[in-house]
Amino acid sequence: MISNPDYAGQNPREPNSVELYKMVDEYVLIAIKLNPRTGLFLGSFFKLDNGPQKIRKRLRSKRIYEFSFFT
Repeated sequence: MISNPDYAGQNPREPNSVELYKMVDEYVLIAIKLNPRTGLFLGSFFKLDNGPQKIRKRLRSKRIYEFSFFT
């Protein structure tokens, strides 16, 4: 998850943090946050009936971006 997230972004209310997202499947989304002061922690673990819609909303708002080391 940390070495190969699907999406990366930042919470606008936490400007010095980084969020990494992994869609485990259509119904499970995991978000890990990295804060320079506190390190890594599980920010959220969602069991959703609308996981893809949640991702699309965050992509539209530019809170997250698709992640790839090689693009």
